[in-house]
Amino acid sequence: MRTSIYLGIVAILALTGAGFADEIIVEFTASEYEIVDVENGEIIEMDGYGLAGTPGSPMLPINVYHVALPPDVVWDSISIEELERGESALPGQFDIAPHPPLMVPGPDGEFTEDWQGATNVMDGKDVDVYSSDEFLPEDTIKSNGTGQMRKWKYVRIAYAPFSYNPISRQLLFRDGVRLRIEFERDSDLLDKASLNDMVFDDKAATRFVNYREAREWYKLTNGFRPMGDSYDYVIMTTEAIKNGSTELANLNTHLQNVGHIVLTVTESHSYEDGDTAGGYGTKTGQAPDGVADKMRKWLIDYYQNYGVVYVLFIGDPDPGHSYVPMKNTYPGYGLTVPTDYYFADLTGDWDSDGDQYFGEYGQDNADLDPEIYPARIPVYGTDYTNLDNIIQKEINYDTEHGDLDWRLSVLFPLSFPWTSTDPSYYARDMINQYLSTRNFTTYKMYQNAHDNCRSDYAWDEVLHGGISAAGSVVDRWAAHAYGLVFWFGHGNHSVAVVGHGSPAACSEGYLFKTSYCSNLDDTHPAFTFQISCQNGWPSDANNLGYALLKKGAVNTSSASNSSLGYSGNFTYTRRWGGSQDIGYWYARNLTDYSSANGACARAFYEANYYLSTYHSSSAAWHNYFVYNLYGCPHTRIIGELNTYIRLSSFEAHARAGKIVLTWETGAEVDNSGFVIYRFDGKERKAISRLIGAQGAPGAGASYRFVDSNVRPGVRYQYWLVDIDTNGKWTAHGPVGAGLPSPVERHFRPMREARVVR
Repeated sequence: MRTSIYLGIVAILALTGAGFADEIIVEFTASEYEIVDVENGEIIEMDGYGLAGTPGSPMLPINVYHVALPPDVVWDSISIEELERGESALPGQFDIAPHPPLMVPGPDGEFTEDWQGATNVMDGKDVDVYSSDEFLPEDTIKSNGTGQMRKWKYVRIAYAPFSYNPISRQLLFRDGVRLRIEFERDSDLLDKASLNDMVFDDKAATRFVNYREAREWYKLTNGFRPMGDSYDYVIMTTEAIKNGSTELANLNTHLQNVGHIVLTVTESHSYEDGDTAGGYGTKTGQAPDGVADKMRKWLIDYYQNYGVVYVLFIGDPDPGHSYVPMKNTYPGYGLTVPTDYYFADLTGDWDSDGDQYFGEYGQDNADLDPEIYPARIPVYGTDYTNLDNIIQKEINYDTEHGDLDWRLSVLFPLSFPWTSTDPSYYARDMINQYLSTRNFTTYKMYQNAHDNCRSDYAWDEVLHGGISAAGSVVDRWAAHAYGLVFWFGHGNHSVAVVGHGSPAACSEGYLFKTSYCSNLDDTHPAFTFQISCQNGWPSDANNLGYALLKKGAVNTSSASNSSLGYSGNFTYTRRWGGSQDIGYWYARNLTDYSSANGACARAFYEANYYLSTYHSSSAAWHNYFVYNLYGCPHTRIIGELNTYIRLSSFEAHARAGKIVLTWETGAEVDNSGFVIYRFDGKERKAISRLIGAQGAPGAGASYRFVDSNVRPGVRYQYWLVDIDTNGKWTAHGPVGAGLPSPVERHFRPMREARVVR
């Protein structure tokens, strides 16, 4: 192992020029790195950087920076020039490992290696690249495309701090680079009204390296027309569903209670708005002007004016159906991919070549930066009963109080998709990088029954297929509540399977299937991420993603067609857009439930966009489109109306004529503080004022309270009552100290207690 340390700094050195010709000068410097051995060579792990490359070529780290541009920028005038860079050769020789191949399904359903153009591969290396006596990549920086996030326009710049010569096996370290971004501006391109849209200004502040200066371009001035009515949450459905559901109105009320302002839109009307916006069916969308195109046109017309953030589609997701469909896209590999991403990225042109094949990689200009965060609840036919049950479950999940420890637990049923990929590395990095520090517990079910399917990391239970058998996923899940279930297996519309190939090789039957959902506890529903092909096939009403939403899950993410992955073991430093990459970054956001990123749809689309800035290929695009969310888009593990205290300990001890109460929390969400109640055999009463909360969602605190007003010979009982920010309370205890006394028959119900503030 070789180690060297450099600190990363991004500095904006100059900004703006005269008139409508402008420039920005930016400097990037490399961050801490470590060169480590892997099975087929060495990789460079660099803080904040991802490993890049094409299959068979050397994997080297890059970082992608976002530089904001003015709202009146002329897109085709942008140029980037490298002004200077620091560069030195590292001592020694290195064996930089190659990027692994993509695994794609063949006609027989078996996955095969796809080297994406490399035709001369030996030992995983593209011989044509590894026999080249030149440093690769040649450029330190390059444009990684332009994009738009609501009103904010920007350019992405990829910085490659290392260059490798496969013949000499030397590494060049480019520890810093200074560059100039030049562009023109045209005041006729300025949409002044859009500057009123400040919904994502918080994201802009953390995303753009030049935000401090760039915000002057986007500052409001007098004379702009006011925004319209505010609706941050849109429910898009049909008249039939609106009239047929008995719970949709309750969902609207609930969302208002959570803090959202809701607008319901059908094909013919928009409600709560005096119908000024009209229904989506009245719009003329991009050709071929199907229902999905009309839906997207409605969102384009109103998302900024109304301040829309979340969109919940309720209806049949089948693109061949006429009601609230997904959009068919064609990212590559000859597969049609239904997706809701079409409604998230509203500023990209998904059919810029006009051939009506949407989302083609390298041909259409979707930038994948989400303007809004959509999800959906499928409705097939007139099945309003299941719709109403799902809505009620979503409401219950948002408002549940008490012991929510089960939500901070993850079930990992992970099987080998092919011999070269051990999925235990996927769970390892999720646990080590964020789950353990966020107080999540895990239960790991890995394969270990075949010579070519033995996991390298320890498991809690050996994974087998089927039901009512050792290692059965459904048995484990049915008997224990989990907040997240992230699995890995092959699959089709209604099943996921364990392993691959023949039973003699690695295949072991069903990991899960639609009929198993009836065994699950729907009062403790999980978030799922299902790496198994076609589980979210929208035209099949029995698809497994929807079946779990009906019973067992509060939100599911599943594939609308075959999903793709890469050969080799997962590492969090790669950002390639494979299925494991999406699952890793989605869970990273989702489990940060106390932040804005914790809402499931935001967690999901921000993960996809983040990966797309590092790795764009037809395979990655396919995966970004193929995974979709079923459930409400705003839902988070611990929500706005949940109160949650993870109480690690609560004890009472007699000390020198006093009783000392101590307690510790592992996590606190929306906690105002604590009040101590005491029972002395005659009277139960509060003996403290409000003891202010000291903990946080990601870290608890230690507390101490001394009760000096005690008498010898009396055994006291104490309750710890936590009070949330909405005034609701939960009692913990009792614990006792002193001489015992049979006081149970004298207890009064806790509901009679009064909090002393």
